[in-house]
Parts: sequence; structure tokens; C-alpha cells
Amino acid sequence: MFKYAMPVPAIRIKDGQMYRSTKSFAWVDYPMGSASHEIKLLEEAVTNNQTVEIIGPAFTINGTVTLISLGNGAKFRVVRSDS
Repeated sequence: MFKYAMPVPAIRIKDGQMYRSTKSFAWVDYPMGSASHEIKLLEEAVTNNQTVEIIGPAFTINGTVTLISLGNGAKFRVVRSDS
């Protein structure tokens, strides 16, 4: 029997700033007061402890999302998942 991996939800980043700190970590930042729908999608991924594919302009990363800050803008950390 073949085992198929379930596709992970994809979140395309257009409004946030996305950058990589290492091969295994990436960050997505939004300025204070941003009302981007991307923030809601990322918050849902945090709440559901869900692996997602984050598609940015420079790179794509699959992983779990952690909310770091909402006080001075929104900041999310993406930890790469090697499944």
C-alpha cells in the first residue's frame, strides 16, 4: 500500500515582510495596525497547531507557526517541519 501525505494549507504572504534567520526558521512581520487577512490565517494555524506552507516572494517554507507578538505589530515565527 502506498501512503500519501496530506497536503498542507498554503498561506501566500503579500502584505507582510518575510525573512529567514536560518534554514529552519523564518519570520513574518506586519506593521502595527495592519488588518491583513494573512494575520487571521496565521493566527488560525497557531491555534490549531497546524503545519502550513508559507509562500513568500523570495522563498517558501513548510512548518508550524508561533505567534511572537501582537502588541507592536504582528510577528510570527515559522519553524520548518521535515516530514
